[in-house]
Amino acid sequence: AASGNRRYVLYFAIDPESYTTGKAIAVDNTRIMGTFGSQERSIGMLRGSLQLTKAGKAPNGEIAGEFSVDVFSKLPKQ
Repeated sequence: AASGNRRYVLYFAIDPESYTTGKAIAVDNTRIMGTFGSQERSIGMLRGSLQLTKAGKAPNGEIAGEFSVDVFSKLPKQ
């Protein structure tokens, strides 16, 4: 997503035991840690779920799926 010239990224770190296709995986900072921010810093945490349809292995494995998350920002509302 972009706001003006600012770009934000979603970052997911998946527990290897949970890295599978076909079922929802909780984004709960246990199975998946999710953060929201810019390249410079994290400004929020993610909560929700991720469901992978493809879970290829690195370095060239394809990853595909859908996620639904809420963002809990550390920034004051503007």
